[in-house]
Amino acid sequence: MPTVLLAGAHGHQSPDREAIQAALSGALPDWRIVTPSSAPASGAVPGRARRNLGRAVLNADAVVFVGGTVFTTLHPSTARSPHDLLTRALLLAGGGRAAGKPVAMLGVGADRLPDARARWLARALVRRADLLVLCDEESAHLLATVGAPIPFRVGADPVWTLVDHAPVTGRNRDGVVVALDHLPGGANLADRLASALGPLLASGVRVQLQPWQGGDTTTGSSGLASAVATRLDGRVEVAAPPANMLDAWTRIAGARLAVCLSSHAMIAAAAVGTPLLAIAHQLKLIGLARRLQQPAVPFTADPGLITGMLLSGLDAQPVSPHAVQAEIARAAEGFRLLRLLLTHGTLSELDSLDGLSLVPAPWTAR
Repeated sequence: MPTVLLAGAHGHQSPDREAIQAALSGALPDWRIVTPSSAPASGAVPGRARRNLGRAVLNADAVVFVGGTVFTTLHPSTARSPHDLLTRALLLAGGGRAAGKPVAMLGVGADRLPDARARWLARALVRRADLLVLCDEESAHLLATVGAPIPFRVGADPVWTLVDHAPVTGRNRDGVVVALDHLPGGANLADRLASALGPLLASGVRVQLQPWQGGDTTTGSSGLASAVATRLDGRVEVAAPPANMLDAWTRIAGARLAVCLSSHAMIAAAAVGTPLLAIAHQLKLIGLARRLQQPAVPFTADPGLITGMLLSGLDAQPVSPHAVQAEIARAAEGFRLLRLLLTHGTLSELDSLDGLSLVPAPWTAR
């Protein structure tokens, strides 16, 4: 059985990782999926870690990045070097190309590339991919502005292919679920979220905080949930992190509104017919909200503005089935292109390929 080395920018204790592995396994049932060892806690990738990554690449038949915002620098809240993610990704992709292994990047995103080193790493990483499918048009335009070779295929997050397994939605919806991601960081994030949620609680709306990563109550999204709950004098429910995407979907299915700091939480809400509000800290949340025709607000916005959008969202319409099916089709097409690469062009479903949008359009990108 051939082996795929699964890489990407997804946490080790979250429904995101489980969902990505499930999506890839479903798309490649005849392949074994393995993951590289954990990233170093801080600084540049040391020599031993480089050797471990090299062995992982040599032992695999292909290197595939699935989902996550790969083309970005890391926020200080991660306690890692800002360029660590890009450096590690380039080591994996470069090692794969050097070893003659197919390298694919599927449904990945781009965000902060504030300095020359980050932009160089991003350009180099683009050039190492035999197949690159971005998850949104915003990421494509950002990579174009930093000088990466254009155009880019734009598809969708591969997790959309799991939506058929979402639970049946119910009619008796109650309260607001806030799916928390700690990556926005910032010392006053808990203060601003608490200020925005306070008026909902005062009006009698039930609020549940749902951390999307594991960890203790002082770190990660669990720590953020505890901090928000403390500022609201314990008037909100703090749930345990979802065990998997099915668990997350089931919880969100019962809410009147899902407030999402995670793109996979947005997918969950869309899948089960729950209206959503994206509090966007990455381009992919902005792009996904635009394609789903759902509201989005920057996480740095005034808490009063967020409160107003929360209150109006209680009576909003969910994502249309047409928009959901469009995302599923884009994600499925990305997997068909991946199978075409891995079978060296002998894919039996070759005639069913529809292609994906190219962004920027090659005739306008000059």
